[in-house]
Amino acid sequence: MREWGRFLLVRLAGTVVVVLILSIGIFSLVYLSPGSVEQTLLGNRPVTDATRAAVRAQYHLDDPLLTQYLRWFGDAIRGDLGTSIRTGGDVVSMVGNRLPLTLAVTLYGGLLAVLVGVPLGILAAVRRGRLLDRLVVAGSVAGLLAIELAHASEPMHAALGQAEAARLVACLGR
Repeated sequence: MREWGRFLLVRLAGTVVVVLILSIGIFSLVYLSPGSVEQTLLGNRPVTDATRAAVRAQYHLDDPLLTQYLRWFGDAIRGDLGTSIRTGGDVVSMVGNRLPLTLAVTLYGGLLAVLVGVPLGILAAVRRGRLLDRLVVAGSVAGLLAIELAHASEPMHAALGQAEAARLVACLGR
């Protein structure tokens, strides 16, 4: 039993390190984007110096970078993900509204992977090196590529919308 406890402790510590590294990377993305941070937040619209100063004050952009990160990370740990700069809505509620659909699509995707992928993988293993094996591998690569291409076309996701995605999930459930 001690081995499991040690194993879980090492995994948990590794997860904490990964989350910290990812959070620093995510936080830093806004500073790596072209232009100033306040210009990124304000977009392309013309702004006055007063507006720029108000944004700097609102987001504490004059504080040292470490202070900004610790404030942001502390808020995120407490579940305060802030306000969307695009819609003005609460980010936590926006994520919460989309969570049921996301979970449904994830469940259907996992189910499809198990019901189709596992038997095809067994067939490919049994027929290793033959035409069926090559077709299964090619189909798998094409499927993964299709996912990447779908993620790359953000306008397609915006055009699809939540209502269409819900109809898709309903069709999958039949």
